Amino acid sequence: MSGSVVTVGSFDGVHLGHRAVIAELGARARHRGARAVLLTFEPHPASVLAPGSAPPRLTLAVERLEVLAEAELDGLIVLRFDLGLAALPAEAFVRLLLERYGMRELVLGSDHGFGRGRGGDSTTLPALGRRLGFEVTVMAQVPDARGEPISSTRIRAALGSGDLALAAEWLGRPYRFTARVVHGAGRGRTIGVPTVNLEGPDPEKALPP
Repeated sequence: MSGSVVTVGSFDGVHLGHRAVIAELGARARHRGARAVLLTFEPHPASVLAPGSAPPRLTLAVERLEVLAEAELDGLIVLRFDLGLAALPAEAFVRLLLERYGMRELVLGSDHGFGRGRGGDSTTLPALGRRLGFEVTVMAQVPDARGEPISSTRIRAALGSGDLALAAEWLGRPYRFTARVVHGAGRGRTIGVPTVNLEGPDPEKALPP
């Protein structure tokens, strides 16, 4: 394989819209004989840029990796997101992708942006690609069966209202959370019904009412 086709984003939830981008990434990589590389960030950029008002997460770091492990990717890069990375202009970030990963094409959603002030987006990146020698594929937002756009924000709203069926429809799987098994009082064993005790979910995790 020569070079890579790259997509960049937070991918919180890895919902059906994200999966469409990942599917296009794989198709474009196969067409080019290149690697399909997904680059994401940890912690979530919003928790660094607006720590007091960051939205809860649909997928914590380990949960997102578990879902992405099912995708047909040749590489999964997790960059540490901090104020230094946030300050990089879009062109500097693109040059990083070119130098580190041999990017030949960038695939992104029409509503996505990166770089300082989200300066790299569907309107600015194609011109940058022509100047620096890589192609840009911009994908339209994916609608559901009713024609409504699928987004992490709308899934959080569905969870907040207790509509787990709608959240699952947009995610393409039931909503779930991960917690550590901990020791309890052991009362279940005394009545012949052993139980599994879970510690409370991470405070960053989005939960229904």
